[in-house]
Amino acid sequence: MNAADRQQPAGRVLPLLLDEYLQQFRSFEQSVLTDQDPEDLHSLRVALRRARSLLSLGGAVFPSAQRKELIQQMRDFGSISSQVRDLDVLIGDLPKLLLASRIEVSKLGVGSPAELLQQTLVRQREAAFAELARAIDATAGGEPNNQSAAQ
Repeated sequence: MNAADRQQPAGRVLPLLLDEYLQQFRSFEQSVLTDQDPEDLHSLRVALRRARSLLSLGGAVFPSAQRKELIQQMRDFGSISSQVRDLDVLIGDLPKLLLASRIEVSKLGVGSPAELLQQTLVRQREAAFAELARAIDATAGGEPNNQSAAQ
């Protein structure tokens, strides 16, 4: 969106902003599916939250039934993606949490409670990621559930 677009009435600007946020969301889908960098999921979630906030505030601009349905779909997707993001953060912070708990890292060998905890978190993350990947695949080619937000 350029500076001239920002001078337009809300009925013109809000759909442009929504399209921008949804394009940002779409631009991170493939990198999220490769599962190389947890920050890609974070960026995808930020774009989704921005789009959802814009829809929530744009009640006078967007058709009510479509807007409410899309907000709910975005909320559902946010819930699915938050499971993966929360586990990414927890797994990443686990060594610091263990040290803060005064658990000696040298005692974190094979079969230790800390290792079992980490393995459990990784398995939960794998299951949550599989659900996220299915949700992304289900939205391929359009907005969540193939709905067009700007129509």
